[in-house]
Amino acid sequence: DIVLQRGGAVFGRVLDDAGRPLAGVRVSTASRRHRAHVETAADGTWRLEPVPPGPCTLAAHAPGWCLAAPAAVDVPEQGAVERDLVLARLPVVEGVVVDGDARPVAGAAIHVGNGNPLAVTGADGAFRADAPAGEAIVLHADGEGVRGRSEALALAPGELRRGVRIVVHASASIAGRVRRADGGDLAAVVLLLAEGRYDAKRRWDHEALWSRARLVPVDA
Repeated sequence: DIVLQRGGAVFGRVLDDAGRPLAGVRVSTASRRHRAHVETAADGTWRLEPVPPGPCTLAAHAPGWCLAAPAAVDVPEQGAVERDLVLARLPVVEGVVVDGDARPVAGAAIHVGNGNPLAVTGADGAFRADAPAGEAIVLHADGEGVRGRSEALALAPGELRRGVRIVVHASASIAGRVRRADGGDLAAVVLLLAEGRYDAKRRWDHEALWSRARLVPVDA
């Protein structure tokens, strides 16, 4: 049998940290059971329905903004719950990218993880970028033939962090051949290179990872 539940509604306003309404903000439910979104009106109001009853996490997205604090509600069955969302400006990071000899690196793209570039360094190697808020944000710098990353940064909404220094080094390329245990070549194999140690249900380092893939140098 399939049991249907009557959904509830969630509504409220989106405000900045000074209490002013924000229009055009995308408000969404972040639940495995239900995903929906709506944009705020000129007065910052929004309403989502129907939403399955039970715990529900809310998200709000707007360029340059982030939630000042996590937002969760308990949605009633056949009822409505009100929740205002407060947004704060994204953290701003200012810094410089240099090479191993402390010379500025121009044209380096600054990004987090594999995301889109947040900024590009100028002729003096300096950058200024909006960054996500979090406890361990790592900025990566990619230039022509060089790569590097910052230390982990704890960034709060609305924070201005100055003096971040990223040292880049020449990037290396790795070539090889994947073979079966009997020596035959294997085509269309996806290889994964992890930086340092990777913790999940199992742990391995560079050497163990490559030995699993059975890499053999090309000139071997």
